[in-house]
This record gives sequence, C-alpha cells and structure tokens, in this order.
Amino acid sequence: MSSDYHVHADWDAEARVWVSTSNIPGLVVEADTLPEFVELVQALAPDLLADNAGTPGPDN
Repeated sequence: MSSDYHVHADWDAEARVWVSTSNIPGLVVEADTLPEFVELVQALAPDLLADNAGTPGPDN
C-alpha cells in the first residue's frame, strides 16, 4: 500500500523565508529562496520517510 506525502511552501513575509507545511514526520524546512527550499526538501524528505515512516530510503 502506498501513501501520499505532500510538502507545501508558504512565504512568511515577516521572517522573509519560505517555511514548510508537510505530512512527512519530522520535516521542518525554512529557506531564503524557493530553489533552496526545494533542494532542502529533496535532500531531507527521503531519509526522514525511511527513518520515521518505514519507507525505503534513497540507499535502499
């Protein structure tokens, strides 16, 4: 059975950063630019899913 995971980028005008809203356990991302945000999510999400949700990680 597969699960759907999502990450949403919201702009915090006061802090001037992109912040994440996600259903991936443990994923909390803040970044100055949207490309940096995407890069961080792509780097962190697979390992967090493997560690916290029991899905295969990038090295499995």
